[in-house]
Amino acid sequence: MQLTQHQALEMLTAKYGAADITSPIDFIVVEHLKHRILCWIIDNIANEKYINNDVLLSTIDYLDGDFKLHIEDEEKELFPALLRRAKPEDDLEELIAELMQEHATDKKDALLVKDCLQHIVDNRGGRGPSRASRALLRRFSANERQHLIVENGIVLPLARVRLQKDDLARISAGMTKRRFPGREGGGEFAGVPPPGS
Repeated sequence: MQLTQHQALEMLTAKYGAADITSPIDFIVVEHLKHRILCWIIDNIANEKYINNDVLLSTIDYLDGDFKLHIEDEEKELFPALLRRAKPEDDLEELIAELMQEHATDKKDALLVKDCLQHIVDNRGGRGPSRASRALLRRFSANERQHLIVENGIVLPLARVRLQKDDLARISAGMTKRRFPGREGGGEFAGVPPPGS
């Protein structure tokens, strides 16, 4: 990925409105692109490139905000809807369980990465991370990239085939509510109750 520091930060910190979430699968694809950019930034920090407070603080903000929300989107909206619609031949239960376990690791590692980046901001005076911190940063970005390969290559294509209009509307509504409390999302199906309720 050929990016400048400025381009990467612009993409990582790009804001969106509730209307951007009306197509939840496409929104997740964009979030996955932002995760790839996050990995690029973290690798550059690990390699002691672009060590400045703007990069570090924007990365911390992303991990504390959109990164957390994205995991919730998948765990609370996408994965349950996909499991409800999956056919036996999709063999998704084990894969989703693995992804959920990876999310648990991602959440723990994201906290460590945030602490590492904050330590650089507070104590290292523009110097790069310690050797141990570099290893953590590299592990986090490598794990995240592997996770994205599975989600982009298997989960999202299957979601496009299996999920129906009302599923997508519910997912959109949940994602919108998470980001914009008090606002309904999901277009015409926003008020449709989940199956079985």
